[in-house]
Amino acid sequence: MVAPIPQLVLDMKQVKVDIAELKTSVDFAHDSVKNLEIKSNAIDRRVSETEKAVELITSLQTKVSKLQREIDEKEQWSRSNNIELKGIPFTKTENLFELLLKLANICDFQLKKEDINFVTRIRSRSSNIGPKTIVACLTNRYLKENFVAAARSHRGISASDMGFANCADKVFVNDHLTENNKLLLNKTKLLAKEKNFQFVWVKNCAIHVRKNPTSPILFIKTETDLAKIL
Repeated sequence: MVAPIPQLVLDMKQVKVDIAELKTSVDFAHDSVKNLEIKSNAIDRRVSETEKAVELITSLQTKVSKLQREIDEKEQWSRSNNIELKGIPFTKTENLFELLLKLANICDFQLKKEDINFVTRIRSRSSNIGPKTIVACLTNRYLKENFVAAARSHRGISASDMGFANCADKVFVNDHLTENNKLLLNKTKLLAKEKNFQFVWVKNCAIHVRKNPTSPILFIKTETDLAKIL
């Protein structure tokens, strides 16, 4: 039986309403997808910009590290004629030139006053305890190396040996390392002890390690080189 015309008209109106609502829903969905696409593109751009920024930062960090190494190498080179003396008490009337010559004499090392460019006391950045460190600059690197070697062959020298009565503090003679290299030396010693390396020493302002008397000598110039200590 065919529906009455009025009913068909109502049905058609409802279909139009449904179509309109469907179109509205489709338009909304289209707009939502478009907005999502815009947001997605924006996120992609931000990700790309972030990746480029990370690459730039990494590149800059590499350059800064390289420049820092170059600066430290130049600073260490400027200290190549220097020796560092620790454990010598301070007195108001001290003559550092005479103290240095006396120490050389104790070490059976021939040193003249004219072999010394300058000698002074400096405060260590790592410690405010005890007398200031004495730093002396000799006229050439070979003289400095021979002095350090002579002092090391006379291990056990104390302040009392240099005329400081009732002072048994040990006197140490070393290369004048930069602060960065001093930190690197400390890290090297700790790791070498952990890995059972027998020898850690400094020569020509360079850090050397050796596991045993027959193993190869390793050079530690940067923290990356610590990976050699296995």
